[in-house]
Amino acid sequence: MITWSAVRHFAEAEFCCACGACPESTHPPMDQDLVHRLDDIRHVLGARVRVTSGYRCPAHNAAIGGDPDSAHLTGQAVDIAWEGPGTIGGRRRMLLGLALSVPSGIDRLEIAPRHLHLEHRPERPAAVWVGTSR
Repeated sequence: MITWSAVRHFAEAEFCCACGACPESTHPPMDQDLVHRLDDIRHVLGARVRVTSGYRCPAHNAAIGGDPDSAHLTGQAVDIAWEGPGTIGGRRRMLLGLALSVPSGIDRLEIAPRHLHLEHRPERPAAVWVGTSR
């Protein structure tokens, strides 16, 4: 369980399921290490990092065409977009570098056209990939 008051740059509501109907719409079961790592990235960037998708309940994940084995279902993934100056490619490269350089936490990273997908899934092999998801 996350002590949200210890998270400097995010509020619990940013990670809630977007369906608005499940219990996780108000209290998302997010992975503590992932949230703290993302908090560190946001701190180092000095710019707002917007969560575009946090926890997803199974019904919402299915409704948006998410992977049935999505790490969003267990609170081990988050999609983010950086709100700051620079080109989209430059923003992604900066976030990629930060995600790979801040100690521990992010083991899987997808660079998608409109967001970065970050995972903390220690049971899976570490990976970085370029995706085509929304």
